Amino acid sequence: MKRTQPTAVRFDGFVVETNIHYPTDSSLLLDGLRVLLRLVTALSAETGLSGWRQHRYLLKVGKALHRRIDKAGRSRGKDRDARLQAHYGELLAHVEGIAARCEETLTAVANQENSADVLAQVVRDALTQELRERLALTARVCDQTTRRTQQGETVPAAEKLFSLFEPHTEMRNRGKRPDRHRGRAFKVQY
Repeated sequence: MKRTQPTAVRFDGFVVETNIHYPTDSSLLLDGLRVLLRLVTALSAETGLSGWRQHRYLLKVGKALHRRIDKAGRSRGKDRDARLQAHYGELLAHVEGIAARCEETLTAVANQENSADVLAQVVRDALTQELRERLALTARVCDQTTRRTQQGETVPAAEKLFSLFEPHTEMRNRGKRPDRHRGRAFKVQY
């Protein structure tokens, strides 16, 4: 049987709800911190670099700052906004400091000689690539959080990142339903 070329192609686009937690600035910063620490400690262990022995403590500090932000957000005191801004500043400084140390680790890994073991080299390259991608996303979250909490700017929804794990997620409002976090999907039929 001879195969024929299609005479028409149909495209259909639709929106699918994504499975993410509610994206607060502090939870996104904590997600970024958690992922950066996990990846950089794995990379350090793989390459034999030191300097990440206290990764559990660094995560613990980030979680404590996140809880302080949540507690300040629930309070009804007069100085609520000032406390929130101060706590967000502390969490931002912590995450940005960890991100800078991750960059230094990436530079040190790049300066190392390639491993003779092919499998170890593949794992190292994969971890390096993943860490670079997560650093870029975490920097984006830091930027949007700084703009919103420290500078008082309203960040447009098109510029926001709603999830580090599903960066394609957008805020879509359909009719009278409440805002949902969704991603685009396309279907092609021949």
